Amino acid sequence: MKITSLLRPFLLKNPLLTFASTFLWISFLHFLPLAESFISIIFLIPVWHSFCKNNKKQALLLALASVLFFLYLLFSYQLPPDNRTLIANVEFEVLSSKPGRAQKNPAQSCRIFVKKVIDKKEMKTLAKGFPASTYIKKELGAVQVGRLYQAEAEVFSTAPLHYQVKLLSPLKKGKQTFSLLPLRQRLQKKVKTLIAKQDIHSDSKEVFVALSTGEMTASMTMFHMKQFGLLHLLAISGLHFGLVAYFFKALLTFIKNERIKNLCLWIILSFYFFFIGLSASVLRAFSSISLTILALLLNLKPRALNILSASLLFSLIHSPLFIFSIGFQFSYLITFAILLGFHPMQRFLELSLVPFAQKIKLSTKGTVFKTSSSLIALSFAVSAASIPLSFFHFKTFPLASIYYNLFFPFLFSFCLYLLITAFLLYPIFPYLASLLFQANGFYTHCLLQSLDKAPIQHQRMFWFDSLGPASMLCFISAFILSMLYLDKEFDSSGFHLKFWP
Repeated sequence: MKITSLLRPFLLKNPLLTFASTFLWISFLHFLPLAESFISIIFLIPVWHSFCKNNKKQALLLALASVLFFLYLLFSYQLPPDNRTLIANVEFEVLSSKPGRAQKNPAQSCRIFVKKVIDKKEMKTLAKGFPASTYIKKELGAVQVGRLYQAEAEVFSTAPLHYQVKLLSPLKKGKQTFSLLPLRQRLQKKVKTLIAKQDIHSDSKEVFVALSTGEMTASMTMFHMKQFGLLHLLAISGLHFGLVAYFFKALLTFIKNERIKNLCLWIILSFYFFFIGLSASVLRAFSSISLTILALLLNLKPRALNILSASLLFSLIHSPLFIFSIGFQFSYLITFAILLGFHPMQRFLELSLVPFAQKIKLSTKGTVFKTSSSLIALSFAVSAASIPLSFFHFKTFPLASIYYNLFFPFLFSFCLYLLITAFLLYPIFPYLASLLFQANGFYTHCLLQSLDKAPIQHQRMFWFDSLGPASMLCFISAFILSMLYLDKEFDSSGFHLKFWP
């Protein structure tokens, strides 16, 4: 079977997927050395050929959009060189600030976004448009989150695509820009204070802070979650946005008009997005849900992969450097694997497990059989993306995560629901909310203790240190083609006869 015959119908149904994959390749081409990024063009040629074949308008539109996006990157983003230090005037915006750890010489530890790095003599722009970290001593001046500053500084790389700015002169305040960052920080501080006042175990407090603000601290609680491949439950992502959307949609059932209900739901989720703050996975989740709600308001039937592709395009335009974020890669690749692989694998499993179900006299049309096959198919789709990506970044993968992710997200969802309910009740019934916090704290502590007391065999890690970019691309391509093949064969008659004559 030709690859084109598999790809073409799929890409015509999801045209934004071609644009998203092309923009992704252009981003890598702009920020990485040519040799590292150019190899991926081998995998994109069949995509472009299938999408543009016999359609000049689509080819022209794709070419025009690609050129415009490349020019946008060229004029907006320029990374500092990794092999030398720049000494220049730096203009930056403060994204976050917290007290440093040093006691003798206290300083503010800040995350900043560097607008421009300008050579003092030639007045030439050396770099622009990249995030960095810096320590600001008291004698150099105090900073406010969301404000622009200028100073003479050294700019250097501490690791590939990780930059440090060392200030050499006192800060000069730039123009005050409108920013909601200070308001977000005040709201998050109030939430942390409320959680800290509760009479619950410290590990439950850490989980509540992570679930409500997205901030995670290095602790044994986080270590155990990571050992079992469950740390994603504390990193705000599409799972949390979906649970929050489901919770408030249930509360809004009294609104009969569907459009008004969806609009109210979007307003609530927008506040949640503002409160959590911007990250790659949060932006993907919020933009996907927003596009889905917009389509429903316009009486359109959105395709999930088109929604995901539009979200990816928006993320790349907003911040193309997200492509190097591990959260960005895990979020989009796992979601893509679920949308592409869940239904073919579910149907495959339902057919494959028929003999086993008949042996144990289990109805193949019952809830137990359907739920079991769905959970296994979902676990397969998630593992198909998370395992190779974990090997690529960390050279290891917790084997227990395949098992624990079958049921732990469901158990953890109750923790989030109880937490939301307690926050909503606190302004009106503080005593009742405190009782709910305590009950939720006990429940969460029991969940965490089940990990702490799990058998040592469940904490084994599988190591694999030879998965490079080319191998990763080969695996993704093989997964896409195999899922498309399964889906096409299921649509044709007689697929099941090949397995069970």
